[in-house]
Amino acid sequence: MKAALAQAEFSDVAAVTVAQMLLLETAAGLVNLPLQGGVRMRALLLAQDSTALSAINVAVAEGMDQLFRKEDRFQVPMPAILGSGVKPRQE
Repeated sequence: MKAALAQAEFSDVAAVTVAQMLLLETAAGLVNLPLQGGVRMRALLLAQDSTALSAINVAVAEGMDQLFRKEDRFQVPMPAILGSGVKPRQE
C-alpha cells in the first residue's frame, strides 16, 4: 500500500492494518451474506444447481468449523489496510 501511494506521488505515506472480525452465529451465514448483498457472488451462487449449491454449503460449513469456530459462534477475521498520504498541489 505504501509503495503504491508513493508511486502515485503521495508523500508522508502510511499504511496500517485495521483488525476487524465478522461474527456469525452459523456457518451458513458466510454463504448467506453474498446472497443478501453482493451482486457477482450472488449471481454465481444462484447459477448453481441444487447439488452444487449443497456441496458448496457443506464445504463452507466444514471449513468454518475447522478454522473459525469459537464456542457457539464463528469469528472470521477480515482485516483491512488503511492507507493515507498527501498529494502535492498541482498548479
